[in-house]
Amino acid sequence: MINMITVPISLIILAMAGLRKLFPYRPVDTYWQPGHEAFEKYKRWDKRSGWLMLIYFTAIMLIVCGPLFYIRGFYQLQDKAAQFIVLPRVFEWIIISWIPILGLCPLFILFLGGRRYLGADFDGYIDYSNRRANYNAVGSIIPLCGGFAVLGITLFYCLWSYSIYAYRDKIVVNWFLSYKAQVYFYDQIKSISFTPATSEKYAIGKVMFKDGLDWDTSTGLRDPDIAAHIQFISKRSGVKIDTVNMSNN
Repeated sequence: MINMITVPISLIILAMAGLRKLFPYRPVDTYWQPGHEAFEKYKRWDKRSGWLMLIYFTAIMLIVCGPLFYIRGFYQLQDKAAQFIVLPRVFEWIIISWIPILGLCPLFILFLGGRRYLGADFDGYIDYSNRRANYNAVGSIIPLCGGFAVLGITLFYCLWSYSIYAYRDKIVVNWFLSYKAQVYFYDQIKSISFTPATSEKYAIGKVMFKDGLDWDTSTGLRDPDIAAHIQFISKRSGVKIDTVNMSNN
């Protein structure tokens, strides 16, 4: 969970740093001063494009974190052989899905909607925007938003497969940022710990595997039935549960 929050924040910081140096403004040789009518058209598009981006972003987020989230869960929960399945919550989808949506949003709105609305004034609007920002703001959109889109789609793909399937003879873990499922048999479990829930905090379960990786519900996948899941894993593996009270943390 920590990684899923820090990755987007780091992306924003890196993306916004040094834009004026990376994309300096270079005046065009054929620059002409837009007239009053052109300026008014630019201002109207600035306002309309802002609203269009907000509507686009909100609509796609609702689709991704609504129907698509539940469709994905419905199909992945069809594995009848699994004793239990833990999938990402809608919170994780919100944290990740805004990245590709934000990356694609300006590209669609500016280069498709802008060209359609501004027509022959589009090139003049580009130079007007760059002069106002004092750097090549429009030119930076393509690599910047393209990078967000590519990285966001990659992260979203990882989120799509992020899951834990527990069977009677093994546990199949699709780690986040991994393209290959990891299969663990119950004799590969090193230790199990469980912290009961309190009135202020959720229960926390942790299953440590012998390869050094662990499923920790405080930073990764979790669901309300974590206590039953931990009991099942302990029973199948024969590894005793180490109960940790919140006051001992």
